Amino acid sequence: MSFGGWEKGEILGGYWVGDLFLNDTYPRLFSISECKESTMEELGVEEQENRMQVSRWNLVWRRARFEWEKQLGEQLLNSILVVQRRIGCEDEWVWLGEEEQCYMVKCGYIILNKEGIVERLEVFQQLWSLKVVPSTLMSVWTALLDKLLTKVILFKRGVQLGTYFYPLCKRVEETAQHLFINCVVVQEVWDACERWIGIMSVRHESILPHYYHFHLPMLTTKGNQLWKVLWVAIVTETWALRNKVVFRNGVVDNMKIFSVVQFRGWY
Repeated sequence: MSFGGWEKGEILGGYWVGDLFLNDTYPRLFSISECKESTMEELGVEEQENRMQVSRWNLVWRRARFEWEKQLGEQLLNSILVVQRRIGCEDEWVWLGEEEQCYMVKCGYIILNKEGIVERLEVFQQLWSLKVVPSTLMSVWTALLDKLLTKVILFKRGVQLGTYFYPLCKRVEETAQHLFINCVVVQEVWDACERWIGIMSVRHESILPHYYHFHLPMLTTKGNQLWKVLWVAIVTETWALRNKVVFRNGVVDNMKIFSVVQFRGWY
């Protein structure tokens, strides 16, 4: 945002200092602030001091601050002071993707494509078009986003476990990529699936492109949808086997996964 009259920018709730929200940078101050939605115009005062224009901020707190919170307050004020105000102009949003600072759809698409967002959207469009039970699609969608509650994800969320190794192979920490793609147990399932169809392929080591390129050029659109259903079935049954081993002392049997996939995925 480019600032002129300060009538639009919010002190704590606005996205205007660099590329950060101040309420994310200073969550403690935001929680005790009495002016969460106040604009700069409402809280900022321009004063003359030694023949210089000085900005002062009347921030209000709902209680007395601790000493360390006062230090945070000083950092907040220093962050606000870096904002350059254009005298005589109104506040306005500007697009930093182009030199002209004018947004164009083409420019936005190029930026999204560079970050791989467009490809991810295509992946999810393909996924949700499959004729599969919604709860199953939801689990696969979570896996593709790397949000499935694997042991590594649980560790990042502060859950303490006895071991973080994947229980099917007990060699590597349990991540979605290892669980569904790299583990020797599941690789044998992928190999068996390809032998069943009579093909050989080079598979990606990352889960998102692995799904995206799980495609056979000799098949029709409907045939490739069935092929994608097989991918969904393998991931779903692998997760089910993993849970059975963890919670019910199940036995690792990758060929059983393939047998169930043949039945549920193809027929």
